[in-house]
Amino acid sequence: MSQPLIFEDNYKKLGLENFSEKNLETINGNKFKYDIKVFFVPANYELSVDFNHFTTTKPTLFFLTNQHLKIETGKENATLLYYNRDFYCIQIHDKEVACDGLLFHNVFEIPF
Repeated sequence: MSQPLIFEDNYKKLGLENFSEKNLETINGNKFKYDIKVFFVPANYELSVDFNHFTTTKPTLFFLTNQHLKIETGKENATLLYYNRDFYCIQIHDKEVACDGLLFHNVFEIPF
């Protein structure tokens, strides 16, 4: 299993991890609970998202934000791209939402 890749700068976070049935406890735990997730799952995975059961018949992408995710079975490597709201751009100021992150509306740094 390869080492996870992670970028963190101030409050911004972006990471990439690979999973298989050997380390499902990591993704099924709370480590990524508050992150926005793009999950690439090969065929023949069984998982639940918000208690809805899915069995993938072909490679599938899941886009998850605050949903409960539980991987039940899967032999091949799956890949999780995750990031927090500060990385994407969402900043909450009282009742307003502003775009003030690394990717969008970034006038102070060139993201690379």
